Amino acid sequence: MQIAINGVDGVGKSQQIKLLQLYNAGSFNFTGSLTKYSSIWPELKSHDMFNWWFKEVEFDEFLNIVFESLNTRHSEFEDSVVILDRGTLMFKAVCAATMSVRMGLELLDSMKEIDLRFAKGLFYGLDEEHNILLEPDVRYQSSIKPYISLLQNESNNFTEEENEFYLSYQNLLKEAMVIYFRDEAINRITVDRSICEIQDKLRLLINELADVSLPEICSGIKQVIGFGGLSECGKSSFAQHFYKKKGYYRLKLGYFVEILKRRYEKDTPESVAMEFLHFCKSHYYIENFTLESLHEPYTPAFLKLLFGSRFKIAYLDAPFDVRCKRASIEKGVSLVEAEKETRRKDLIKEGRGAKIVSEIADIKFNNSNGKHCENMLKFEKAVMP
Repeated sequence: MQIAINGVDGVGKSQQIKLLQLYNAGSFNFTGSLTKYSSIWPELKSHDMFNWWFKEVEFDEFLNIVFESLNTRHSEFEDSVVILDRGTLMFKAVCAATMSVRMGLELLDSMKEIDLRFAKGLFYGLDEEHNILLEPDVRYQSSIKPYISLLQNESNNFTEEENEFYLSYQNLLKEAMVIYFRDEAINRITVDRSICEIQDKLRLLINELADVSLPEICSGIKQVIGFGGLSECGKSSFAQHFYKKKGYYRLKLGYFVEILKRRYEKDTPESVAMEFLHFCKSHYYIENFTLESLHEPYTPAFLKLLFGSRFKIAYLDAPFDVRCKRASIEKGVSLVEAEKETRRKDLIKEGRGAKIVSEIADIKFNNSNGKHCENMLKFEKAVMP
């Protein structure tokens, strides 16, 4: 059985496939990118791949590479239960959109030609694939823009003309997918909530299709509160309060960074967030967590995409003089020394993007007025589900 996961760019299909692969209990094999199934694909990235794909390679040669790759992929997994990173229908849409944007043809004309070429170029039938289509929800996509924009790679340096050209291609691709996936038999999942919640929907659907029993991902988590803010704003004391009074399990993001470093892996926002997810899954009996310290905005942004409303970003704020007085009392140093050390720590954290955390925070809390117990009660009301 072959189950294809499809969807337009930005809908999250690659992330969903990663989660399926991480926690599939050996139920499936997984294909890689189509480029892995032919030695003819050039090893290019970004601008160079754009030029090759849309300008340099002859279109007939491009199609032949796609056919060779699809045929090889199919033959390697013909006798196994496999999850396909995009199915043949989606690659037909990709080829039709590419043909239209390169040659200036009407999309329907390109699709007719692509249908003929695929019928001749493939040695297997499309009915062998069970298609799942991830469909973006406009309102949800709009709500997660602040997090997506932080995580997007801005280093591609495409020209304005190239961006417009690629946008035209994407619009044609979406149109082609609407037509190719119009069959009522297509399994559809609307992406209108967090990565973990969509993963659970996907797992339920695959369980039905393949007659397996994939478990849900961290369904027992009720709430994760992530604390951001500059030095001496109260992150540790607030987390300790939730640990003692509410039973929240207290963690620091640095713990997961160290795990990755010990494995000689990069501590990217995604890898750190996924380490936390793995911790949650391993400790399935824990329902509530606090996370310190959100010194940069990128990992919190990914965690927000991963857990949705179950992850609350709380930014604690207090004036510099208030924080310095706290540091002086806590560390038993003079106010001048406390000011110097607090300013030094602030510069480090601000350099990492600590202030940007406040821009994506669910809760911005002024922790400078009133007694500690009074502030905690106010904060609880703001953050508790």
